[in-house]
Formats: sequence, C-alpha cells, structure tokens
Amino acid sequence: MVSPFDDKAQKILLAAPIGPLRDLIRASLRTAGYTSVTCANGVADVVNHLEVEDELPFWIITLPGVNDEINELQLLSLLIDTPELDQIAVSIFYDDDTSYLMTRAFERGLLSCHKLVSMSIPDLE
Repeated sequence: MVSPFDDKAQKILLAAPIGPLRDLIRASLRTAGYTSVTCANGVADVVNHLEVEDELPFWIITLPGVNDEINELQLLSLLIDTPELDQIAVSIFYDDDTSYLMTRAFERGLLSCHKLVSMSIPDLE
C-alpha cells in the first residue's frame, strides 16, 4: 500500500513561531527526506498561504506559541468544509495549555497529535 507520505517531494507547511523548535522540526523533516518544507509564523499565516499559493501542501504541522486570531480547530473546520482542501493532513504539537483541543481536533479530521515535553537542564555548578 502506497502512502502519500512516501512522496518526499510533496509540500509540507510548518506553522510555528520563529525559534529553535521550528528549526529543529524543519531539520528533522529534511533529514527524513522531505525536500519541500515551508514555514509560516502561525495558523493565520497558513490560511493566508492556502488562499494565495498555487501549490497546496499535503501536510500541515502546527506548534503552540502563537496567539493567532485563527486556531487549529478553525483551520481543521476550514479544511474539511472546503472540497479542494479536505485531503490536506494536519498534525498538531501541543502543550499543557492546548491539550484540551485534541479531542475536538480529531473530530475535525486531525491526523496526529504530539505532546511537547519541556525539559529543564540542571545547573552544572
């Protein structure tokens, strides 16, 4: 069985604030072989991207950290309500502040969710 994730040239849209986590995930996707990873600053930027770009992403990945006027649930609703967008896969990285959204997100077609774990580095002194 062929998965759409096997085609590493398909476009991925990563919605995350600028910073090391976004850089790490983008690098991980490229290491996994994905050659077309585009970044947006948040979910509102994703919606703008969907409106103006000719090539639609096959996968949207979002991270917490942006106080957008549009949230992931609204994005998922837009995707399932728009026939030309309803095949786009969405994955959400979430934290404790956004965990309550996951059940409703799966009801709206979420592909996967991944909990971010914060780690503290002990003081070496």
